Amino acid sequence: MIVRCADAADVRRALRWARAEGLEVSVRGGGHGLGGWASNDDGLVVDLTRMRRVLVDPGTRTAWIGGGARAGDVVSEAARHGLVPVTGVTPSVGMGGLATGAGEGYLTPLHGYASDNVLEFEVVTASGDTVQASATQRPDLYWALRGAGPNFGVVTAMRIRLHPLPEQVIGGSLTFTTADIPRATRNSWELMEHGSPFSFPQTMYARGGDGSPTVTVFPGHTGPSGVAAREIGALRAGTDPVDDTAATTYAGLLHQLDPDGDVEDEGGSRHLWDCFHLPFEGARGEQVDLVLSLLPSFGPNTMMELWPTRPAEIVGSESVIPRSRGVTLVVLGMWTDPADDAREIGIVERISDTLRSSGLVRESPSASNHVTVYTVNRVRDLYGADDFARLQRLKSLYDPDNVFRNCYNVPPGS
Repeated sequence: MIVRCADAADVRRALRWARAEGLEVSVRGGGHGLGGWASNDDGLVVDLTRMRRVLVDPGTRTAWIGGGARAGDVVSEAARHGLVPVTGVTPSVGMGGLATGAGEGYLTPLHGYASDNVLEFEVVTASGDTVQASATQRPDLYWALRGAGPNFGVVTAMRIRLHPLPEQVIGGSLTFTTADIPRATRNSWELMEHGSPFSFPQTMYARGGDGSPTVTVFPGHTGPSGVAAREIGALRAGTDPVDDTAATTYAGLLHQLDPDGDVEDEGGSRHLWDCFHLPFEGARGEQVDLVLSLLPSFGPNTMMELWPTRPAEIVGSESVIPRSRGVTLVVLGMWTDPADDAREIGIVERISDTLRSSGLVRESPSASNHVTVYTVNRVRDLYGADDFARLQRLKSLYDPDNVFRNCYNVPPGS
C-alpha cells in the first residue's frame, strides 16, 4: 500500500495505522534513492512526493522545504532571490534523503555538506508524534538526523541555509583517450586534493563500445574566471581531451548529468551501488594504481565515479557524519534485463571485494546515500564505535521497535 501524503498529519495517520496493522514501513522522499529502501513487499510506503513546497526567506537566507522537495525545486525557487542551496549533482535528488545522509555536491567544498546546512527539522517519529529538532530543540536528535537521519523518523520539512548564487559556473566535460587515462586520473586527483573550494571535479569511468575503458571529467567549477581557467587547464595538462566545457548556470550544471530531471525515467532499471573513501593522507600512488587496475574488469553496464570529499568546516554544525578528507569512489552497475542479474551483480561485487581487501579504503561519509547492500559492521565502521553506540541509544529512545529499518540501519541498543 502506498500513502501519498500531503502534510505531516497524513504521515502521522499513515504511521499509526501501519503500526496498528503490524505492517512493514518504507519511506519515499522526493528523489531517486536506488537501494530499494523506499519500497517493500506487503507493507506500507509513506510517499512524500506531493510535499514539495519551497518557501524562501531572502532576508535570513533560509528556506523551509517540504520532505518531498527535490534539488531542482529548491534551486529554482532560491534563484529568484539570487540564492542557492547546497545540493547533490542532479536536480532529481530528494533534499530530505540527501541532507539526512552527508549530502555532497558542487558547493560542499565552499559551504559544507547538505546536512551541515539544515537548521531545523520537522520529524514524525515512530510513535506518530511530530517533533522539531535543531541546535536548541532536541539537540541529540538534531545531531543524529544529520548523517543517520532515516533511522529516526520521517522528515516532513526542513529549514535550510541558503548562499549567494555563484556569479560564474563552468559545466561541460573533458573526454580523454584510453592512452590518456592514467595522466587524466592523476591530474584529477591532484585537483581533488589541492583545488580551490570552487572546484568539484567528477571523474567517470566506463567501458566504450569497443570494449576499451573511457574516462570523462566534469569540472563543475563555481569560481571566478581566472581560477576556473587555471584549474580546468590543470585537468588538461599533458593530455589531448575532447573539450566541451562552457559557461552555464547552477541549474544548468545540475541538469548536465540528468537533462530531464525526471526520476521516473529510472523505472525498470536494476541497480547495484557501492561506495568507498580513499583518504588524502593515504599513499596516493597506490590509490591511483588501484583505481586503474579495476578498469579491465568492467562490463558494458559498469561505471565508476570519483569526486572530492573535502567539506568546508561549518562552525556550530557538529553532527554524526565523519569529516575525513579524501576521494569518494562509487562503483555501480545499472542494467534492465533480469537475466543479466548474476553477471552484473558479480562484476560489482568483485570490484568491491578488491577495493575492500586492498587496505587502501575506508567507509565513505556518503555511504548512506550510495550503498545498496551493507552490513551492521560497515555502518559501525562508518560512524565509529562511540558514535555508533550513541546512535543506538538514541534509536532505542525514538524508535525502539526499529520501524525505520529500511535504510542504512542502526539497530536499537542499550
